[in-house]
Amino acid sequence: MKAKNKLPGTIQVKRGRYYWMVKLPGKEKRKMIKICPPGEDKALSAEKDISLAQNIAWQIYRQAKRKAGPKQSESLSVDEVIGLFLEWAKGYYINAAGEPTREAENCNIALRDLQMLYGAKDIDSITYHDILAARKLLIDRKYNRNYINQRVGIWKRMFAWALENRYCSASVKSEVWAIGSLKKNRCVAAESSPVHPAPHWAVKKVLPYLSENMKALVQFIELTGARPGEAIIVRPCDIKRLSAKCWVYWPFQHKNKHKNRHRFIVLGPRAIRIIKPFMLQYKKKSEEFLFPGKKGGYYSRTAISYAIRKAIDKINQSEDEDVPHWSPNQLRHSCGTRVRKKFGADAARIILGHSNPAGITDRYTRDAIIEEEIKQAKKVMRQIG
Repeated sequence: MKAKNKLPGTIQVKRGRYYWMVKLPGKEKRKMIKICPPGEDKALSAEKDISLAQNIAWQIYRQAKRKAGPKQSESLSVDEVIGLFLEWAKGYYINAAGEPTREAENCNIALRDLQMLYGAKDIDSITYHDILAARKLLIDRKYNRNYINQRVGIWKRMFAWALENRYCSASVKSEVWAIGSLKKNRCVAAESSPVHPAPHWAVKKVLPYLSENMKALVQFIELTGARPGEAIIVRPCDIKRLSAKCWVYWPFQHKNKHKNRHRFIVLGPRAIRIIKPFMLQYKKKSEEFLFPGKKGGYYSRTAISYAIRKAIDKINQSEDEDVPHWSPNQLRHSCGTRVRKKFGADAARIILGHSNPAGITDRYTRDAIIEEEIKQAKKVMRQIG
């Protein structure tokens, strides 16, 4: 049985599975290839629709074409350019250890929709209306406005990179960059909810259900205002002991290191008491991680979130009390809010590691700002209202 299509070669069914007889780019002879779904070794079952086999075959063909090297005279497909961009992103968005950061994965996720909609289309044929249609797809999925703007921003970045490397024309890049950001209250996209501090009573309720390492991590973030990504990589060699009641932690990698910004996290007596038992297990200059994961190395950020969510679900199933769900980053908001109330906005900025005195820090301390404004308004209205 043969099924003809627009692909080079022919798709065939053998022993109840799809195969593809084709001469791939860069190869000298035709060859029978298994049409395997991503991540699987077995060929796709013939019980599946042939259109799925065709889509997988197209992916195999484009991947082979990229490896063979594009001809400069040819116009590349959107899928080919995205593949080249993602390969570049893996080497560009890296941390101090040379590992790809989350931004490389963010690019991969954001560009999937363009691949799905326009993967087989020539990149030089992409228009303003194509990008608008892709953005409307995100709006229809009920994504919030900020998230949609971030995704479209990655699309723009990819087309700018494509122009720089002469994979698309300047007119195409101009078409894409003509798309403006969605504005608040000026579009139908949903707004994201403001992030509030994690309730301290809810944090205390969860702690007994966490492992010792995870419990220490949660307390460390809440007390110091460290980012979860900074807390999971604490090493004894990165901590400088200024006195018995004050230590300074210098993360060897952090969010803004590529911008040559410094980041330090000061530990007070309570935070020192949390990590001291772990410090005693290592030498002062040890490069081992203070809170190692179960499989060695350090915990991922998602591992902390998963442990917290699992603990809260367990509490809510076994007890009458309804504990609200909270995330590790809300602990950072808790610390920033607490600092701002007692010591002011500039102290909160320093503790949270923000270079901008306003803006970002205000987002993290929103509840404290509202309290300050209400307090000030009450003082005024007692006299004039």
